Amino acid sequence: LHRYKLEAFLMTSEHPIVNEMICNSVFDCNCYVREHLSDIIGEKRLTQAVHNLCRQLLAEKNYYSAVSEIEALGKIGDANAIEYILKWLSENEQEIISQKQFFVLKHIRIALLKLDNISQSHIKTFDEKYIEFLKDYYIL
Repeated sequence: LHRYKLEAFLMTSEHPIVNEMICNSVFDCNCYVREHLSDIIGEKRLTQAVHNLCRQLLAEKNYYSAVSEIEALGKIGDANAIEYILKWLSENEQEIISQKQFFVLKHIRIALLKLDNISQSHIKTFDEKYIEFLKDYYIL
């Protein structure tokens, strides 16, 4: 009940200090906090969080937090985030593939579809490299 009330407050508040605290929460040491507040950032489309999300993503080691950060970047729609997403992917692809954490690739693809809506060059390159890992697990 308390979590629901807190989440409802965070989602509906437009107070600048509350939004700033939400944006800064992506640096929290707790991966569950980073994951959940990144989801809120994405739902609220807090454009002021893009820099924090990109910075944290480059240091992120938790797949679930990374996915939430990536999805938030996709929902916000700042195409500059593509560079950070692809950099994170290139640094983590060996582990993602060896551990069969293909859900991460699925969420990266979803974000790229939202961010690369003009040229589609990044999604084409992504598909050429990773679609084989997704086709058996997800309907595309």
